[in-house]
Amino acid sequence: MLGIRPEHLRLSDQQGIPVTVVVVEPTGSEVQLIGRTAGGEEIVANFRERHSFTPGETIRLTAEPGLIHLFHGKTGQRFETPIEQ
Repeated sequence: MLGIRPEHLRLSDQQGIPVTVVVVEPTGSEVQLIGRTAGGEEIVANFRERHSFTPGETIRLTAEPGLIHLFHGKTGQRFETPIEQ
């Protein structure tokens, strides 16, 4: 399993995971986005920058490799080996 904190996701023009925007929640200093991947998984992203997302819009999200965490699918144990950049 892959784990990424919502604040570590970034918008990308051409690369990254395609995500369909479901909910956009401006929270004052941040914008929280809830979306769905093509596989139906829910994903949450937080942005400090202002963006004009629209529900139904498809965006692409990426994360820096050093900020991605891997977990064993059955036990939930985190793998200690960091992903190389």
